[in-house]
Amino acid sequence: MNSLFQLLGSGIGVAIVSGVFMLIQSQMQRKSEEKAACKKLTESKIDELIASVDTMKDTNLVVLHDRIKYLARKHIENGFVPYDARQDVLAMYQIYHERLGGNGNVADLVQRFRDVAVK
Repeated sequence: MNSLFQLLGSGIGVAIVSGVFMLIQSQMQRKSEEKAACKKLTESKIDELIASVDTMKDTNLVVLHDRIKYLARKHIENGFVPYDARQDVLAMYQIYHERLGGNGNVADLVQRFRDVAVK
């Protein structure tokens, strides 16, 4: 009789251990899948943010380009520029050219603007 209980006990024990092992594997697999899905979502969100930043950069580049052209032409035409207006245009140009990578289309205009008398 003891042998029968030992036989059943060991079979049940193996089944329990096997079941626990399968449960652990299942949990590990689920965690791995969740981690992969989270990584994919994170990468997707990062790509969206990069695209948004690129769009904002391009928009700022266009707006600064237009504003620099307008102000520089206006002051060149007037033949003088107030000191603070000069500083503003040159600050805009520095950001346009150095930080945003402006292509230099307004470089000649800005150089002529720099030659305008300050009042």
